[in-house]
Amino acid sequence: MGFDCRCDEPLAPDGESVGVDELLTALAHPRRRFVLYCLLERDSASVTELSDAVAGWEHADVTGPTTDEARDRVRTLLVHQHLPVLAESGLVAYDAERGTVALAPHEEVVDDLVQWAYEREESHLAG
Repeated sequence: MGFDCRCDEPLAPDGESVGVDELLTALAHPRRRFVLYCLLERDSASVTELSDAVAGWEHADVTGPTTDEARDRVRTLLVHQHLPVLAESGLVAYDAERGTVALAPHEEVVDDLVQWAYEREESHLAG
């Protein structure tokens, strides 16, 4: 007697189902969740737009504007680490040549999970 921990609908770019572990790994890092929060609002964005948004969220408790250095650091980490993880999980379509990221089709439960996380993180930042 075992459990099938695969999602019912394909999520990964190769058409294979993504397991629960892969999905939760993709959602485990705050930067990857921040990317998804942004994409849930607008479906697609440039890497530069995402870098600005993520750096802004990360520095929300710092007085003054986000520095260029912080944006550059976030951009580098997004490009080389976080966007590939999100793309491999099937949550986003990432075009490295064009520098664009779009929300990929996925199960509704993913939207619910990301929205749930957003509400908790937003309330934590607010207070």
